Amino acid sequence: IGVITATADGGQPDAEVQAGIARTRRLLEEMGHRVMDVPWPFDPAAFARDFTALWAMGANDALQAVNRAFGNDGVARLEPLTRYLADQGRALAEADVKALMGRLAAYRDAYNASFREHDLLLTPVLSRHAVKIGELSPNRPSAELMADMMRLVAYTPVQNLTGAAAMSVPNCQATNGLPLGMHFAGRRGDDARLLDLAFQLEMAAPWAQRLPPIWFGNRAS
Repeated sequence: IGVITATADGGQPDAEVQAGIARTRRLLEEMGHRVMDVPWPFDPAAFARDFTALWAMGANDALQAVNRAFGNDGVARLEPLTRYLADQGRALAEADVKALMGRLAAYRDAYNASFREHDLLLTPVLSRHAVKIGELSPNRPSAELMADMMRLVAYTPVQNLTGAAAMSVPNCQATNGLPLGMHFAGRRGDDARLLDLAFQLEMAAPWAQRLPPIWFGNRAS
């Protein structure tokens, strides 16, 4: 199992997340798995920029659909971040889009090829634990908000792009009692391998009865 914790800008996740990764590594090794640090199989900063461009193209497509259905009034009701991304997507020239598609295909190939020395990949789900309500408010300046979001979701866009199998496993708990998920991923079609690992983890460190301090439901069930 390969492990990556570095974000696109070379940073590391917060202390809670790093502690969760360390605990998960120890657990995996105790279960008999071989765990190793591995690098990103491509330039993560370039990937983040290109994935944002792809996201922007999708936002522009969505905005155009809203405009056709509801006109300018409908567009005005979209969140500022959606309109901001749509502006970026609309600004891409045809040549830029073609080059972008080529780079995205190269990222997919590099990701799939990276599984020569390891079977699965372990990363954080997010770079920070438990983002406070309102911290990612759409009322914030859009460029600033987008940058914070990309730093937060530093790991999972790779699987979004490649269509690879991935899962968040709540095998850890933060110091405030809230669950802390660990992100495991493979190649496209690795669902069975991932689910097998999830069952192993749940047997080794059960979490079904480990409830957080904020809980809506029947504790006895």
